Amino acid sequence: MEVKQKIKRISPWLIGCGGLGIVIAGLITWGVLQVADYPLVAPRINKTVEEYKATGLPWVASEVIPQVPDSENAAIDIKEALALTKGESFASRDKEIIDAWKARDKATIAAEFKKLEPALTKVAAASKKTKINFDRDWNKGPDILFPEFAELKGTARILTRRAVFKAESGDLNGAISDLTAVNRLSVLISKEPTLIAMLVGIACNAICMDGVIRVAQVRGDASSLKRLKQAVSGFNDEFDLEHAMRGEAFIGITLIRNLKPSDVKKLDDLTVGDETHIQYKKTDGVPDGMIMQAYFVRHLEAHLFINDQLKKYPNDPISAAVEIDHYGNSMAEGVPKLSQLLNAILMPIFTQASQAVVRVKTNKQMVLAMLESLEFRNSKKRFPKSLSEVGVDYVDQISGEKITSLNSGGLFKIYSLGANSVDDGGMRDNDAGQDDYSIQFPPKPW
Repeated sequence: MEVKQKIKRISPWLIGCGGLGIVIAGLITWGVLQVADYPLVAPRINKTVEEYKATGLPWVASEVIPQVPDSENAAIDIKEALALTKGESFASRDKEIIDAWKARDKATIAAEFKKLEPALTKVAAASKKTKINFDRDWNKGPDILFPEFAELKGTARILTRRAVFKAESGDLNGAISDLTAVNRLSVLISKEPTLIAMLVGIACNAICMDGVIRVAQVRGDASSLKRLKQAVSGFNDEFDLEHAMRGEAFIGITLIRNLKPSDVKKLDDLTVGDETHIQYKKTDGVPDGMIMQAYFVRHLEAHLFINDQLKKYPNDPISAAVEIDHYGNSMAEGVPKLSQLLNAILMPIFTQASQAVVRVKTNKQMVLAMLESLEFRNSKKRFPKSLSEVGVDYVDQISGEKITSLNSGGLFKIYSLGANSVDDGGMRDNDAGQDDYSIQFPPKPW
């Protein structure tokens, strides 16, 4: 009896020790695998560098974006245009315009546009060029600044507002000219090879398309709608995710070339806009030390995979993004690998970027469908019951479903079903799981 009681008292202790032993053994095994990870990966560096260079992706800063003659470089005209605002941001001028717009103070609106006329004329002229190079120091990696982008987005807004103002004043030619300039500008911005440049360009494109609907609101006669359709049909809707990734690949390269192992954890703690305080002295070659070389190999391998997928699906960025995001997620599966730590920090979420690219085409299709529907309303005195009535059967690449319409509560909506492929009535609310993407007539007031 006494022996049994002792066994009962000892058994939990033995079980606890056994459990602790398993945990300790697991930690030791994990540690060994981590330590072994670097020497297994780093020796691949020469082969991986050769494979990377063979793709034509940038290895040194001069390969990120080609040099452009001054006479062909839109960036020079844009810088000069921004200088003409004399230190006042387009965002601040836009606020003045919107305040006057809400008050229907046409005299103030006209005065604001006149004040900005020299800068806007120069930006519109720059948008006709096809090349852009702001001569950035790409060797600064993630510490590169893009101060022009916020101003260019503000410029797109003001040009679009001026287009609507011109339409209200009876100048449809001027309105279409300004909208065309915004469309050209949106694509021009994206020719800088980074994701941020591409996404700013896409945002400017969306501003332009919103402007088209607003011009149609004030000039809804048959002739004006026909001319707007012709203009929109000619708008460029090509945004190149593969091109955007050139800069992203090099930013990672120049960062890892100049990193020390002790800097890696600091990067994980940074938020958007923080400087890395890295000394970017090395502009070529591979990083020093086994640990940094392992990080370097992983980064190059990731961009080799990304490049392969984007070439495999040249007209289907959604499918490419699914493969790339699966690759990114696989870094966290199984036994974690320390050599993937930087990739986990640097790799973007491609699904969002690819959906933004595809949405440009969908947005253009929806705007054209809206113009068709407004023509239908002019002749039938009602909006179409479905888009088939106006001969529209565009398919949204994100959902794989046809774009649709809804006429309710005084609003006529045209929308795509979004990634969930569920008809949410044109509603978008992340908290409610609604992800339709829509345009409406009449548009929301500014």
